[in-house]
Amino acid sequence: MSRANEHITKIMGVLHAAYPNYVFADNTILVYCEMLADLDPYLLEQAAKAHLVTGKFFPTIAELRERVANLVERACSTPGAAEAWGEVTEKMRIYGNTLYGGSVPEFSSPIVTRVVGYFGWNDLCLSENSVADRARFLQAYEIELTRAREDMRFLPETHDAVALMSSNRSSMGIKYLTERLTSR
Repeated sequence: MSRANEHITKIMGVLHAAYPNYVFADNTILVYCEMLADLDPYLLEQAAKAHLVTGKFFPTIAELRERVANLVERACSTPGAAEAWGEVTEKMRIYGNTLYGGSVPEFSSPIVTRVVGYFGWNDLCLSENSVADRARFLQAYEIELTRAREDMRFLPETHDAVALMSSNRSSMGIKYLTERLTSR
């Protein structure tokens, strides 16, 4: 048994002691070991402890992965949408579009930088409709933050599958379109 599996099995034992009514199927521990093995053991342990003090029922794999992602997000001090917009408006107020020559400045989170890039730094700085800009930014930021959270919860092989599909997307799209057109 690998060290990761030993650690997960130990955590499962603690969780089972705290939730004695949960009935393990024959392969429950094996499935948890397989689905949690990629996570940092310390973060997984902290996620399990967080669940122990807040959860009423035995945690699912998804709940444990989500708690690990939440710990990472907190450790990175990922700003909320309003806080991110505040950071953008502060840089616009202090620097405007001249300091960066139109390129997107760096922000506290790559998510903020990415969303500002969607709008264009110059366009945001020179816009005359800050209310609409704010609304669109908040919406785009929430979408990107949700996507980042999902990415953190995915298994490594899921990321690999997405990368493979992305690299083949043009040929897959043509094949799909061809099949749709010929099936009529």
